Amino acid sequence: MGRVPTSAVCIAVLLALGSAARAAATVTVCNEDSAAIHVALANQLNGSYATAGWWTVPLNACQDVKFTLQSQTIYFTADSDGYVDGGKTVVRHWGAGVQLFVGANTGRQFSYANADKSRSGAKAEAFQADSMTDSLAQLIGLKIHITKTGSSVEFTTHP
Repeated sequence: MGRVPTSAVCIAVLLALGSAARAAATVTVCNEDSAAIHVALANQLNGSYATAGWWTVPLNACQDVKFTLQSQTIYFTADSDGYVDGGKTVVRHWGAGVQLFVGANTGRQFSYANADKSRSGAKAEAFQADSMTDSLAQLIGLKIHITKTGSSVEFTTHP
């Protein structure tokens, strides 16, 4: 077995450290409403938006989603499945503010760059923005709570 050149070892260590430094914080969505929900998330970088989703979160459950926050602001939208309330079928929406495009079918995953522009197979949704005050480098995780009375985001950072 031959020796691995020192330069190769250094490059491997630097790559591993770089990956650890860029490791994504855990993003969790909790559904505390009345039916299953479908969630999409977005980032804004350099004046452009990117959206990804749909993740289905069952009622009374929390679920980690594969999403890397790239700035101090998370954008999210959610739609519930229909449920009966007071004899009427209700479908709820969470999100207000920025209009971005998402996959039209909440049962299918999508990922869009330039999500502020319309495209075939997409629909516009209102996204809510929530920002953290600490540095993005300190972020360990964030938890989005979707509830009957609204929504909230909890950011967890290193001390």
